[in-house]
Amino acid sequence: MIKLNKKYVKNKYNRDGFIIIKKILSKSQAKLIKKELLDTIKNSKSKFRKRYINFTKNNSINSMHGLDNFDCVKKLQQNSRVKDIIKTLIGLRYDKFGSELFAKPARYGLSVPIHQDNKYWCLDTGNALTMWFALDESDEHNGGVYYYKGSHKLGMLEHVPSFAPGSSQKIKYNDGLNVFSKELPKLNIGDCLIHQCMVVHGSKANKSVKARTGLTLRFKHSSNFIRKDLKRSYEKELKQ
Repeated sequence: MIKLNKKYVKNKYNRDGFIIIKKILSKSQAKLIKKELLDTIKNSKSKFRKRYINFTKNNSINSMHGLDNFDCVKKLQQNSRVKDIIKTLIGLRYDKFGSELFAKPARYGLSVPIHQDNKYWCLDTGNALTMWFALDESDEHNGGVYYYKGSHKLGMLEHVPSFAPGSSQKIKYNDGLNVFSKELPKLNIGDCLIHQCMVVHGSKANKSVKARTGLTLRFKHSSNFIRKDLKRSYEKELKQ
């Protein structure tokens, strides 16, 4: 386990809007989580509402939302290193804010249009983040996540419906993003991407022969609340 340099992690996260933490889990830990996760999903996927589970053209699971009650998710939320990182980036007072699976299976994994997470979350501030755990290797060949470095400093951008399964919104005007450096991290099993809820990011389709499974944990500062006006507007767009 690599010791966490808290000052470096916080400064880079604040500057870029995201950071890569290598080997946050061992390979064996990551593989065990993946097995437990997929076994649980196999036995419970029929219980998920349509909005919370999305499939590829060959009927493989592409993404699932609302995994908070899965045992492997609860264990990971209590991981001492995970908690240490959250306290470093958000503060001592934080709340769990959900968990998702992005399976992105080989050959059929769907793309994710560029967006900001807070379009979905509707929080009043940007003091919230996603931890994206690589349960498979991830790179440009199998649809790895890419970021526009520093784009979180723009604040909330205008979105429009994307009609993409599992990712219903996309940035309306993306020409201005060309001024930001685009970075696609290469991850090994057990590495973790952490990104702020305002940073612009997305991913391409997975046309490779390798799956790109990622599990996310989401957290927010305890003082951060969901704005009812933004939530109503977002729900209205979903229905449309």
